[in-house]
Amino acid sequence: MHLCPLSKIADAALAKYINDWLYELEHIKCYQANTLRAYKNDILCWLRFLYAYEEHIVSVPYLNALDILTMMGWLGYRHRENYEARSTRRALSSVRQFALYMRQFK
Repeated sequence: MHLCPLSKIADAALAKYINDWLYELEHIKCYQANTLRAYKNDILCWLRFLYAYEEHIVSVPYLNALDILTMMGWLGYRHRENYEARSTRRALSSVRQFALYMRQFK
């Protein structure tokens, strides 16, 4: 899966959520730089998968409607690409943390 910038895979509203979440993690929760980098990378990799999976820009309404099959597809993709189980657990945790952040604005 090729790398592409956030603006190519997520709409403006979703990009704002992501940037605001990362800001909160850094400035309010005081997460360390390595943790922030890992969370950001995990979210971007997840969005790249969703972009490739659906072949369109990912939006907030799309994320709100995600089903279990799509998430299973992402986990299957990570398994096929030989991601370590520990890395996948961290990525899943990152996605969960971001989902919880977004949920507070519903």
